[in-house]
Amino acid sequence: MTTPKRSLALAALLGMMTPLGGQSISAVIANQTDGGVVADAFVFIANTSIGTISGQDGRFELDISAVAEREEASLVVSHLNYATQTLEPSALRAMPDTIYLEPAAVSINEVVVARKGRGGLRARRMKAFRTQFIGTGRAAQSVKITNPDVLLFSEEHGALHASATAPLQLSNEWLGYDIEYFLKEFESYPSGDVRYAGSAFFREKEVSPRERARYHRNRSTAYHQTSRKFFAALVSGTLDTTEYAIGYATLDHRLEVTGTTPLRANALPILPLEGDRYEIRLSGILAVHVLGAPRKKGQPSTGEQVTTPYGQQTTTRLYLPITYYNARTRKIIVNRYGTILNPKDIEEFGYWAQQRTAYLLPFTYQPE
Repeated sequence: MTTPKRSLALAALLGMMTPLGGQSISAVIANQTDGGVVADAFVFIANTSIGTISGQDGRFELDISAVAEREEASLVVSHLNYATQTLEPSALRAMPDTIYLEPAAVSINEVVVARKGRGGLRARRMKAFRTQFIGTGRAAQSVKITNPDVLLFSEEHGALHASATAPLQLSNEWLGYDIEYFLKEFESYPSGDVRYAGSAFFREKEVSPRERARYHRNRSTAYHQTSRKFFAALVSGTLDTTEYAIGYATLDHRLEVTGTTPLRANALPILPLEGDRYEIRLSGILAVHVLGAPRKKGQPSTGEQVTTPYGQQTTTRLYLPITYYNARTRKIIVNRYGTILNPKDIEEFGYWAQQRTAYLLPFTYQPE
């Protein structure tokens, strides 16, 4: 249920905001129960390296000049003793005077009884989680979860669910980041579908100039192998047809993917929206083929099983790397940086969907 104080907090966020000038935001972090200030709360812009800590008076100030114009920038407030609070991007343009945190509830989603064979069950769940959350391949092998004990697992109707009692600590030796990942939800289904959500905070690894140069090369490689580069080029009219081929997937009577109908890049209707956003209108399931991309272990090719946009297992006659987008609203909304702004409306599967967090970059990243 919503408590009166919670209602006041939401009112402050939604209807009682005072616009700020400049390129910084400031507020006081307080306990929702008694109104007392909360010191040492971690405040950061989700999926960036921009963050700070609240002082003994509960106040923080954060320079947001690097993301002030980015529509996808949301604010996350975290403290060990409180539930993590995520403020929508509008909070960066009009901050409330006070942000209230709800004391954390003690919840145990996984009870492990010390008996023979139980450790093997957790190991299998951990392996499945790592594969679906981190990914597979060379990049994923360079990522370690350094605090796996915070993960709690449960299963229901064959689906694996995961939660975490603290932020996951990820060490990515391929991209050169130490990442705090605040896992909000994770579900993996027998059909092969995976859904997870959360917020990441990036810290640069302290390394030698030589290692730093290697990280920069790997980050550029990762960026060029993600959907962000494709969509940014598509909406700017600079799509390189030697790098990408697009089309609409064709289905048979069993709703299985059997091929693609090629499209020219300029054949997709793209409507400019306010705030450097673009609406890509679709009339079918969009297929994007990354030409010349190396095939990775685990990617399906002729005769192997994949999951269709309708959650069914099928044998594909297409060669990957191909990514499919099934937009329930028949549109994909992106910004000029290539970030998809309506992910809940879209089902993505194939090449890019398999990269997972091993390829995770700050949303502010742009190759040099």
